[in-house]
Amino acid sequence: MKTKYGVPIIRIDWSGPEGNVYHVMWKAEAMLEYLEEFDKCEELKYRFRHDGLKSYEEVLDLVNEYVKINNMDAYYSLRAQLDGEEN
Repeated sequence: MKTKYGVPIIRIDWSGPEGNVYHVMWKAEAMLEYLEEFDKCEELKYRFRHDGLKSYEEVLDLVNEYVKINNMDAYYSLRAQLDGEEN
C-alpha cells in the first residue's frame, strides 16, 4: 500500500510481538519487495547491518526513511509522549 505521495505504508501493532525490531524490519523489507523496489530493500538491509544503530528508535528512524509506519494502536504515541515528559 502507498500513500498518495508514493511512500509505502506498513501497519504495526506496537502492543504485540509485531513491535519487535526484527519484525518491523521484516515488514518493511516485505513491503519494498512486494512493490518491486529491490534497490531500496537492499539499501535498507545494508544500512540496518552497517550503520551502527544503537537503539530501537534509531532503527525506527531508519525504517521511516523507506516506509511510513502506521500505528495500529495508540501505544507508541503514548510512549513517545511519556518519554518526552521524562526528559
